[in-house]
Amino acid sequence: MGTHTYEWVIDKEATTTSTGLKHLECKVCKKALPSEVISKVSENTTTKTKKKSTNTGNLTHLTMWLSLFVVSGMGIVAILFKKIR
Repeated sequence: MGTHTYEWVIDKEATTTSTGLKHLECKVCKKALPSEVISKVSENTTTKTKKKSTNTGNLTHLTMWLSLFVVSGMGIVAILFKKIR
């Protein structure tokens, strides 16, 4: 059997009116350690989580658009420079 790898499991979410419970559970053997109390959530705390975008590793479109932006900018600068002379 492999080494224990623990992760937190929420048993009961904490609210503004009551505490919650969480425990560590092994991913390998599913052994649960004793529960711990989660403090009440203050009214000022926001519970919204920020969604992370998925990184596909495909930057071809970004590279294309940045190249187009640079080339266009160089063209505009060349036209303005020519008009000033």
